This record gives sequence, C-alpha cells and structure tokens, in this order.
Amino acid sequence: MESSSGNSNLKHMLQKLVTQTSQNLIKLDKVQTLVSLLQQAPASKELVLNQFGSFFVEVTNVFVGRDYKNKKVDTCLNITALVFNERVENGGVYWAQILSTWVIQTIERIIHSLKTREIYPSPTNIPATLNFYLKMAPMQILVDIYMKSLKILIANKVETSIDSLLNAPPPFFDWLVVDVGNTFPDTIVERVFHSGFNKFCQVKWGGNEAASGSKGKSPSIEKEHMVLTSVIRILKHLNFNHRHEVTNVMFTLFQNPPGSTTNGKMKAMLYLVGLFGQAPHQFQHTALMLVKNIDVAVLNKLYDEYKSLVKSQQETKLIQKSVISLICSTKEDSYKFLKLIIDAASGDFPQLNKRLQILVKDMVPDFLRELQMIASGHSSNMGNHNNMGNQNKNMGSNNNIGVFEGFYTHHEEMIANVLTTANTEKRDWLEYVLTLVCMHKVNSYHAITILAYLLRQSTTRQHADMFLRMYDGVSQLYPNLLEKTLRQYFEILPTQSNAEATQMLENVLRLMTIVSTMENENRKHFVDRLHRSVTKLMDELLIIIGRGSSSIPLCHVCLQLLSQIFSKPIKSTALRFGTRNLSITQKLVNYFFRLLRLGFVNNDKEMQTCHQVIITLSGNSENNFQIICQYLLESALSDGYSTLFGKRIDPMKSVNINEPSLLQQLDVKRKNLDGHDRYSPATMIAVEMDLLGRGAKRYKKCPISQEEQDSNKNCLVLLLTRICCNPSAEDVVKLSPPTSKLYDSDKLKLLAANLMSSIASSSPHLATSITMDGDLDWPHPQFRKLTIERDLKVFHFIQEHAFVWHIISLLAFNSDALWQATPLLRSCMSVLISHYENRLPDSRPNFDTPHYICAIELVKVLAKGEFIPAPLKYVGELFHHINNYDIFVIFSIMWTYIKENTLLAIENKRPLNNVPIQPYLTPVQAILHRNITTLHHLYLRFTPKQETR
Repeated sequence: MESSSGNSNLKHMLQKLVTQTSQNLIKLDKVQTLVSLLQQAPASKELVLNQFGSFFVEVTNVFVGRDYKNKKVDTCLNITALVFNERVENGGVYWAQILSTWVIQTIERIIHSLKTREIYPSPTNIPATLNFYLKMAPMQILVDIYMKSLKILIANKVETSIDSLLNAPPPFFDWLVVDVGNTFPDTIVERVFHSGFNKFCQVKWGGNEAASGSKGKSPSIEKEHMVLTSVIRILKHLNFNHRHEVTNVMFTLFQNPPGSTTNGKMKAMLYLVGLFGQAPHQFQHTALMLVKNIDVAVLNKLYDEYKSLVKSQQETKLIQKSVISLICSTKEDSYKFLKLIIDAASGDFPQLNKRLQILVKDMVPDFLRELQMIASGHSSNMGNHNNMGNQNKNMGSNNNIGVFEGFYTHHEEMIANVLTTANTEKRDWLEYVLTLVCMHKVNSYHAITILAYLLRQSTTRQHADMFLRMYDGVSQLYPNLLEKTLRQYFEILPTQSNAEATQMLENVLRLMTIVSTMENENRKHFVDRLHRSVTKLMDELLIIIGRGSSSIPLCHVCLQLLSQIFSKPIKSTALRFGTRNLSITQKLVNYFFRLLRLGFVNNDKEMQTCHQVIITLSGNSENNFQIICQYLLESALSDGYSTLFGKRIDPMKSVNINEPSLLQQLDVKRKNLDGHDRYSPATMIAVEMDLLGRGAKRYKKCPISQEEQDSNKNCLVLLLTRICCNPSAEDVVKLSPPTSKLYDSDKLKLLAANLMSSIASSSPHLATSITMDGDLDWPHPQFRKLTIERDLKVFHFIQEHAFVWHIISLLAFNSDALWQATPLLRSCMSVLISHYENRLPDSRPNFDTPHYICAIELVKVLAKGEFIPAPLKYVGELFHHINNYDIFVIFSIMWTYIKENTLLAIENKRPLNNVPIQPYLTPVQAILHRNITTLHHLYLRFTPKQETR
C-alpha cells in the first residue's frame, strides 16, 4: 500500500509539474524533476519523454539564428544528456527502441516548430541542412542519442531498428538519413532493404514474408508504392557515396532472400523490379549486374516461382509493363536489357522454358510500341498502372529518351546482329529499334552515323534492302540525309586500310547498281538523290585515285563509281568540268600509266574500266577531248613514262672508288708524251680521244622487254582509237575492220595537232625539225640532205616511241589530220632516202632493221591516207625482192609525187584521180623489168588499167 501511495504521489507531482511548466521548461529545477521522475517512475516514461521533447523544442528555438551561450541552459542540457546516455547504455534493447522512436518524434516536433518561423534551409540542400542542425547543441544531443540507440538495435539484429526513420515524413529527415547512413553504411543499407522487403511481402501477399504461397487479400497499389518510396528515399542519399554497399546488398537479397520462404527469389525479383522501376537511374548499375548474372537456369527457376505467385492474366500484364518501364528508363546500359529480352524472345536460349519464351515474346510488341512513343516525344505512361506503383509522370520525356543513348552506344553490335542473324523476327525487331534510334534525335547525327555504319557493313542484296528500308523510315525527318550520310561515310575512308576502303566503296557501288534496276517510282527518286550525292563526292574519289598508296582494287572501285557518275545524263555545272577538267584528266591518265607500269593489259578489267571512264569523259565536250589527248600524249612522251614504250636509256655504270679520276689519268698520259708540249690543245685532244676510245662501247637499251613494250603500246593506241570514235560507232571497232566512218574527223584533227605539239615540246631538236621549212613544204629530196641531222632525230624518236606510228596510222583515216603530221612523214622519208642511197647498190635490204620496218609502215600510212594513189601505193610489196638502190629510187618517186600533186590536192580539196600516174610508174616498171624472173606476177598490178585494154 505504501508503494502504491508513493506512485500516486509521484504521478500527482508530475501532473502538477506539467501544468505549471508547460510554457517554460528551461529551468534547472524542472529539468531535475523530470530526470527524477524518469528514473523513479518508469511507468510514466511516455509523459516524461513528451515533456523532455518539449524541452528540446524550446531549447532549439532559443539556439536558432544566433550563437547562444548560457550556463544555465548548458547545465540543463548536460543533465539531460547524462540521463539519456545512462538509459541507453543500461537499458538495453528496451530503452534503445523507445529512445530511437522518441528522438525521431522530437526532431519532427522541432522541424514543425521551425517551419512556422521559415528560418531553416531547403531540405533538398543536404550539406546546408546538416550544417544548420548539427551546429546546435540540442540537436547534437538528440542525434547522439539516436546513434547510440541505433547501434544497440543493430548489434542485437532488431529488424525494426530503423522503422521510425523509414516512416519519417520526407524530405525533412533526409539530412538525418545521410548522417546515419554515413555512420553505419553496411548495416543501414541492409536493414533498409530487408525491412522494405518484409513490408513489401506483407502488403502484397499478406502475412509475413515467411508465409510462402500466402494468398491474402490483394493489397492496394498505393501501399506498395509507399513501401518502395520509403526505401528509395533513404537510399537516394546513400547510393552516391556507398554505391558498392547498395549494389552488394541488392545482389545478395536476390541471391539469398531472407527467411526460408519458397518462391523467395521471385518475390525478391519483383521487389527489386519495383525499386528499379521507380528509381531506374539510381539503381541502373545494380540492375545491369543482375542481368549479367541471370542465365537460363535462373530464368527457368524464376518462371516456376512466378507461376505459383501470379495467377491472373492482368497481373502478368502489369509485370510485363513494369519490365518495359524499367528498360525504357535506363540510359547507358539499356542495350544489355534489350539484348536479354530479344535473345529470350527469339529463342537464342535453347534450354529456356518455352512458355517463358512465349511470355517474353508477347512483351516485345508493347516494348517496341513504348519505344516508338518515346522517340516521337509521347508516352503511354504504362508505368503509372503497374503493380509496382511506378508513378513516373514523365515517361517519354527527356529523362526517358536516354534509353536510346544506350542503344546508340552499341549500334555497331546491333547492326552486326541484324546482318548476321538468321532469325527473321529478331532481325525485324532490331531493325525497328535501330530505326527508332535514328528518329529520336532532333538533329540527324545519330541517323547519319547508323546509316553510314550499316552501309559500311553491307555485303549482300538483302543488306542493301535493309539500308533502303531504314532510310525510308527516317528520310522525311531530316533534309539531305543521304548526302550527309555519304559525306560522313567518305570522311572515314582515309583512316581505313586499302582492303577496308575497297569494301566500303564496293558497298556504295552495289547500292547504286541495285537501285538502278528498281522500277518503283519512289526508288527512281532515290536513285537520283544517290547519284547526285555521289557526284558531289567526286573529288574524294579523285584523291584516292591519285594517291600512290591506294591499291589497284581500291582505285578500280573508284573508277567504277566515276563510270556510274558519267553514265547518267547530268548537267555539266554539277560536274564542274570547267574547274575539274585538268585535275580529272591528270588523275585518270596517271592511273592509266600506273596500270601499264604494273603490267596490266587490255584484257584486264581494271584497264577496261579505266578506258571506259576516260572515253566517257572525253565524249562530254570537245574541250575534255582536247585536254585528255594533250595530257595523255605529253605523259607518254615524258621521261617518266616513255621507257614503257621502248625508249632506250644509258645503262648504269658501276662506280669503282679505287679507279683514278679523269684528271689523274690525263696527267699520266701527258707525262708519257715525251718531246711534246704537254699542255698544247692538240695534245689535250689526243689524250681525251685516247681515253674515250678505251673499253667496250656501251649501248643504250630499254629497261623493259619487247613483249611489255608491245602490250603497253597496244593499250595506249586502243585508248586513243576508242576516244576518237563516233559515239554511236565506238563498239564497232571491235567487230569489223575500221573505216573512216567510224571516226570523228574533228577528233582526228585535234589528235594530230596534239601529237605534233607534244612531240615538239618533248625536245628542242624535235621542235626545230618539225617546224623547219614550214609544215606543208616538201622541197626537193636532195635539199633534205642539209637537214639530215634533224631528220635523224625525228626518225630515232619514232623508233623509240613505236606507238607514234600507230597514231599516224589512225590519223590516216582523215587526210587533213594526216597532213598535220606530214613533218614526221617527211623526216622519216628523208632518212630512208639517204639511208638506201648510201647502201651497197646491189645488196638486198636487211629485213630486221628499223629502216626497213619504217619503210613498210611509211608506205602503208601514205596509201591509207591517199597521199599516193594506186598502183603506186602497192610498192611496199616489192621491197622484199629488190635491192637497196631500187628502194631509194621508189622513195624518191613518192617524194616527188607528194611534192607535185598531193600538196595541191589537199590545199584545193580535190581528189588525185585526175593526176597522170604513168610518169611516176615508169621507174617502178623498169625495176620490175630488171627483176622480171622474180616479180613477173606483179607486173600487171603496176600497170594502169587504160594500158591493159
């Protein structure tokens, strides 16, 4: 009875104290009274703690806004701190639970009282809020009590240790979450996740998390959302500094769910998916880590647990939407999730449960539809209605558009999968996602990069069709998309090896070839755009062709693209021939001679393509033909390329460093000349002649074989022949004997003019020989003996450049063109006349000598050009049977005939039919009489028709 009476008195004293001190508790006696009551009346602890809470609220308001120092207040705070610390240390778990909850409630009261004064910083500014609260002594004491209580609860593994913190109103307690989390990162993170998991299971399936398969009343989505939000709110501030701890706890929770519950792995997965869905950016790294550790066996196990947990089709749809929402909210690692979904849906996991594959496959259309809406700037906000309670209202906004950034980062791998997979559905899905990646950006950079890489990897017709489909899907969004794509495509060519660059250009050529065969009207527009785009990149093609390090296959593809460009009718302004003519000609001609130097012949496709491009270019305008002929002939006659056609050069002489110098040798010779003036001019000449006469004579020779010379000559002559053809008759050269109708007379005249100017510019001696006596003057043959030296230079020049005879033979199809080359014919005939005049009169000619070969060719050219008429043009048939002097006589007759008749006929534009031929045939017939035994069968051939009647 006395104890009961004492308790009654204590309670009466406490109520009286509360009534009297409710307005002012910062008094030493009142604090001491509260301490005594707390120690002596534990049953009234709630009332006493409430009064202590009011004390801390009052003291905190005193400290706010100024640096307050008061011995009385300090004493009260010290007494309070001592009693609470004693309770925490000696009271064990019981008092730790009470005080941890009381501290949170007291801080909440303090925050509420400060809100009315509006003097605290923004709760979202964690550093400022921490500094604001922890610099006040009352708040320091409260936080210290909470930390000590929490430490005891954690040590005793109390699951509800942080429930009070989890339930505190956000965001005003975020600063305390950060402070506590930094003090106990491992344990706090673990308790947060496990506590949230237990509550999630309780809300979703009823009972406790250990109640496996419990089928309680379906909870509301709002409660699930509250549980997940409370967990995310705390971890939001811990994940930045303690990401490793957060990731480990989440991964461990999935691997080993708490308790011995069945279906625990699936419950943990649904719990984590809910967290991922509400805070995808915060837990993206953890989600990716889980994906990496999920194999077919884990997926099958999850599906087995899923079947026992989820019964309705509606809930299945909600879970599918949760997964879609999670993937669409990720950024850099979004492709890893996409790959998992696509591989599972397409059957790339052979041991995957078929029903699970169907479940994932059913999700793909919704997933692609959501991606499409995000790319277009809209969203279905499917995450707002899923069972995870994802209330993200901004899905499809700029935050969610980051999913495409992850896809774009791995676009090369995606394109490789699209081009190599044999699964049609997988190819279509990935192609659609790539198209959406091209569409989602305001600018066209992603579309250009993806299309350029796809074109780079395309090797078949099917790949080209895929490029066209993707281009059609985004071309309306970006102007000049094709031109920009090809521009970027060509910009990376210099960084690639020859083989890679060749493959890239072959892809462009294949695309041009494919679309040119399509009859669709839309494709015709694409063909025009493609042709214009490639035309604008012609300079890049020319740079590659002109670069010496470019391989022949690479240059060959460039020429094929140029052939495609020149083959379509296009305005000359688009090709800019006015500024490009010389550059194009130089690149193509240099490449042509490069092919010759490497041993390519007319039958090679590389040479044929080169011919075709040069022929097409020369036919675009007369100016083009003029430039091509001039540069082609000047290059062929230059020192760099003339050896390809037979020009002889001095052989290299080895240098002996021990050999005496020329001056030393001369000095020795002088010393050996006794009785002579050593330094007289005659002595010097004698000595030098003696030295020059020593040793074997060194002959010039061509560094390449005769077979290679003939091949190079044929390539050059065929090219010149084809560019001189009429456009409609160019192919006839291969099918029938050529006639004058096959060639353009104007082109032949230009070719003749360019040939003469090129020869004249190759040497001053040749220029003098060509222009001496005027171009059309054929003086008396005896007069040419005065210029025999210059004529010999021309003769030897033609012997070393055998293709000149073939060009002259081509010019013979037009008499005006041939007459422009008459200085060459005149010099050759002059040399032949002098040569055969000075040979032994009765000896037969040597058939292998250059003079005899030149004599035969000269007669053929004069006959084809109608410089000499029949039967005089048949005299070449006699050379094999007559002696040297007779050949001299015949050439003298032809010289006289040309001088007296051909010149006038060409000047007056009249034929040679009316010129009496008998005076010129009489010497020929005399030669036939002298050799009648061997030439009797040719006598009638050299008899005019009127004489045979």
